Amino acid sequence: MKKITALLLLFIAVKASAQQTVLFKMKYMPQRTYGILMNMKAEIHADLSGNQEIIDKLKEKGITMPLVADIGFNTTGTTKTGVLGADNSFPLTMSFQIGQPNITLNGKSTPIPIPQKPAEIVYAHVSADGILKGDSISGKKADSSGKAALQLMNTVQKNIKFPDHPIKVGESFTQDVPFNMPNMGNSSVDSKAVYTLVSITDGKAYFDISQTINMKMNIQQAQVTIAGSGSGKMVYSIKDSFPISYNTIINMNVDGAVSTVTVKGSLVLNLDMAYDIK
Repeated sequence: MKKITALLLLFIAVKASAQQTVLFKMKYMPQRTYGILMNMKAEIHADLSGNQEIIDKLKEKGITMPLVADIGFNTTGTTKTGVLGADNSFPLTMSFQIGQPNITLNGKSTPIPIPQKPAEIVYAHVSADGILKGDSISGKKADSSGKAALQLMNTVQKNIKFPDHPIKVGESFTQDVPFNMPNMGNSSVDSKAVYTLVSITDGKAYFDISQTINMKMNIQQAQVTIAGSGSGKMVYSIKDSFPISYNTIINMNVDGAVSTVTVKGSLVLNLDMAYDIK
């Protein structure tokens, strides 16, 4: 009886110890289907000044200052991975469909119908080192905008780094992902997120997120800076090596000029993503 009790206590101790750490390596696995539902909401408060003629024209259309805009839309997507090859790489296809946006300006609904196009498909592969690389869009040779999208995707993937050791409950790690935006002039984004492991339960790791973002856009006659910080949460499936939910709210300040109009204001961005992995 004492031996059974001792073995039981040892099993409980080992199990409890194992649940105190997690090796966080977000990655796709072969022969899986990843469904995603993403909801994004943006609340914008802005004041325009400078060119009175433009401001008067906006006023004639019922758009008065300060401008308050609420924008929301959802995106659905499916990512399918193929069979693992002899070189330990495997193919991957992503398809995304963006829904109709809901927009209100100063409390008035402003429908802007967007023609629904077939979902674009990104063809990619995951190399032996686990890095995702985009190859083409919709199976055709990418045009300049398509090449820019693939370049941005591949740059971001290369910049993402994960901890090289199991992290403990209460421990944090930082992901700093700076990148330039192709085909958008001298535009850049620096996104930094600190992930803190809060708990591990039932094969899931729960993280708190602290995030900062600094975006500088310089496109022809538009120079805009958007910067701020926020917080969020992520639930990570250990067996799938992938998040199953992610949400964050970021408060940002907007400062810039578009042609002869100066823009100052604030932006609250709410991003909510849910994944279904099969």
